Amino acid sequence: MPLDVVQAVRDVRSGSGELSLEQRLYRLLCLVTGLLMLGVVIPINAFEHVSWILNVTVGLFGVLALVLYALAPRGVMFVKSYLLFIVIVLNVSWFTDAGANGSIGYFFFAAVVYTGIFFRGRLRTTLLVLFTLNGLALIVADYLYPKFSIPFENDFARMLDLTTGFVVSTIGLSLMIWVLRAGFDGERRRQVELNRQLAEALEVNRRRTEELEATLAEVKTLRGLLPICSNCKSVRDDAGLWTQIERYVSSHTDASFTHSLCPGCMRHLFPEDAEAVLAKMNHPTAS
Repeated sequence: MPLDVVQAVRDVRSGSGELSLEQRLYRLLCLVTGLLMLGVVIPINAFEHVSWILNVTVGLFGVLALVLYALAPRGVMFVKSYLLFIVIVLNVSWFTDAGANGSIGYFFFAAVVYTGIFFRGRLRTTLLVLFTLNGLALIVADYLYPKFSIPFENDFARMLDLTTGFVVSTIGLSLMIWVLRAGFDGERRRQVELNRQLAEALEVNRRRTEELEATLAEVKTLRGLLPICSNCKSVRDDAGLWTQIERYVSSHTDASFTHSLCPGCMRHLFPEDAEAVLAKMNHPTAS
């Protein structure tokens, strides 16, 4: 997998890809940590002539960080294990990097920021307390047993270590904070876009609902049993009043009526003329 820092940063800022924000942050931090350890810290340590134990520890940590970077796109995150390795590296480096006289103390703050990003609730509080106690214990141990710490060869080596340690830790902390902020901004942009799409969908749904309600308001139907007079065929409405069936239907539907006579009524009411009228109605073109 290519070690593309720029693309990793773009993924965090844009919120692209299938990984969550936390996974993208974790992946970027693993990549940057690995590159800093292998490409910056170890070469600088060569000029300082530090203990080989420190270089081996830092080298293994750098390789591990790159391995975790490669595993992150598959959704595999070893957040707790990574933190454990950070603690081990800091404690080993404390004594191999001149203890309180070296720059290793700067890197404890990066570990604290990492803990604040990837842990929540009581676990985060507990880890921060343990970090504090760990740092205090190292300072006390360095004071009580100074011979346990491997000193620098000269003042120049100490100055170089403090300078590079300060610069690297500052870059690491700044990157963490910047990446977190960039990730937050990316998620906020995504949220704004999703809210916009949701608002548009709700507006479309509102218009369709109004159209449906308007359509339903225009549709009038007759339901249930209608009391109808068996003689005059009048219908009793909801108020108990009897009305002509055509008036009742017209008021409850969009139908209207035209009046005519059926053949039976025609023969009953007009027996003399019924047959002639019916014949003309059935054959209007006949002379």
